[in-house]
Amino acid sequence: MEDIPQLDRRQFMSLAGATLVGTAMAAVPANAAAKSSLAIDHVSLGVRDLFEGSARLNRETGITGIEGSWFPEGGMANRYFRTGNNTYIEVEAIIDPFAAETMITARHLVERLRGGDCFLGWVARVNTREELDEIAARLKSKVVDAPLGLGADGSAKPNYVRTPEAFTTWTKGLPNFMYWDGRPKPVVPGPTKPSGIAWLEIGGTQAAMRDWIGPGIENLPLKFNGKAPGVHAVGVESDRGIIEIRRRPLPL
Repeated sequence: MEDIPQLDRRQFMSLAGATLVGTAMAAVPANAAAKSSLAIDHVSLGVRDLFEGSARLNRETGITGIEGSWFPEGGMANRYFRTGNNTYIEVEAIIDPFAAETMITARHLVERLRGGDCFLGWVARVNTREELDEIAARLKSKVVDAPLGLGADGSAKPNYVRTPEAFTTWTKGLPNFMYWDGRPKPVVPGPTKPSGIAWLEIGGTQAAMRDWIGPGIENLPLKFNGKAPGVHAVGVESDRGIIEIRRRPLPL
């Protein structure tokens, strides 16, 4: 995959829009929370077929998905599975069969999905623009204030201010950061009633991730498995208990 060109922001906008120490799984202690409002916002799941991948996730979890956005510059679209507490899983796929011939974004995802569906990455959320600006200053990254995708009627979806763009972080197994106005995202009625993302299992170590996330990492229910970078599994709290969704991480 080394021959895939570096992506720019416009080309990769669709992927913007989620240690076992020794052998024991350990989450970051909740009582060590820092003052930051940092929280998990969403996880992106890349699938080969938008409808099959969404139907399979629904069968596995009982969570109902809804139509999301489409990305004309990437030949892609997504569906949203709201998981409660203003969190969600986005299921993302190429919908233009010829996109990979002309679009670097689509070709990138085709290569990553040759081995099957995978988690593309995850996004952390803050409650204020000031916090996002502080993160951008610490990471020396640009704050992007532009719509991510379009609705079915071609209208721009609500804006999410973010830093950096996902393509610069997800392809390294790291999250990017987002601020939005906090409008409630109600759960869609279905067989399962989710109430939030309980935890993420991610590769690498807490020490390495702390260098990127900063002190707010104590706010996040992360489990580190010491394996390849990226998201390995998501635990969703629900009226059925915690539902585990496991896929392979994005091949880097």
